[in-house]
Amino acid sequence: MSAGLPGIGLGGLFFILSALLAPLVEIARTLRGTSSVGAWLGVMRNFALAVVMIAAIEATLRLAELAIAGAGAEEAGEGGGALAMPLIPVGITAALLTAVLFGAKLMQVASARRGGAGA
Repeated sequence: MSAGLPGIGLGGLFFILSALLAPLVEIARTLRGTSSVGAWLGVMRNFALAVVMIAAIEATLRLAELAIAGAGAEEAGEGGGALAMPLIPVGITAALLTAVLFGAKLMQVASARRGGAGA
């Protein structure tokens, strides 16, 4: 079993996507007059953290690629890079995140129709 890359799991991907989209939501709130300086500080702190997480993942992959090339693994450097961002695991994680969010929304709608506490 592999632990995977930190930051591209379900929670990490949810945080990164949410933090990258948060400024758009906060702009809408600002235009409606419901935002505040404190809200913007929180949004920008999370946005910056998401950008740093993306940069750290990229830097880790590039450093690992350099280490492999430096160790004499000639075949690893052929074909445009040995450690490109692993798109299949990221795609699987994104699909799982979509399924979880869709399921949660369905539960919220079902609960609202029954007059539940989530309404």
